[in-house]
Amino acid sequence: MQFQNPGILWGLLLLLIPILVHLFQLRRFQKVPFTNVKFLKKVALQTRKSSQLKKWLALLFRLLAIACIVLAFAQPFTTSDDFDDQPKETVIYVDNSFSMSARGQKGPLFKRAVQELLNSIPEDLEFSLMTNTQVIEHTEKASIWEELQNMPYTATQLSLSTILTKVENLKRNKNTKQRLLLVSDFQKRYPNE
Repeated sequence: MQFQNPGILWGLLLLLIPILVHLFQLRRFQKVPFTNVKFLKKVALQTRKSSQLKKWLALLFRLLAIACIVLAFAQPFTTSDDFDDQPKETVIYVDNSFSMSARGQKGPLFKRAVQELLNSIPEDLEFSLMTNTQVIEHTEKASIWEELQNMPYTATQLSLSTILTKVENLKRNKNTKQRLLLVSDFQKRYPNE
């Protein structure tokens, strides 16, 4: 189990407050002399035991209430084990349209994006690469390195829905989960997407 706000778990220290209140407010029964106490001893004993039980139950419920409130604010969540067991594919879309030929602070956007992408991909990762003009399925960094560096620009630019449809078609089977990495300048040419 993981927590979205783990710092709030320090609030569990608030559990000490009801414990301290319980310890310092224990009431002691006072003995009251009475003429014929012999018949009342049994009733007093039962009252004492039930009173102690009520106090301990009240303490327990107070502790549970505080713990539940603190845990609720910490927002626990679990990751699905089903997702971890399913096969995964990585699909990388690289926008090679003319808009990516614009110069940024460190050179052309496309060349810089490709360089950063190639530096961050692990050597043994098998992935599928998509551009605006081609799809290369199930490749590795070493085999695509030179082709990706010398890729030409194109006037074709795919919409986001087209990209997602193509990515869905790359699945090997229905149970495969896909991770999609989009590398683009994300021009606002498609207002509906």
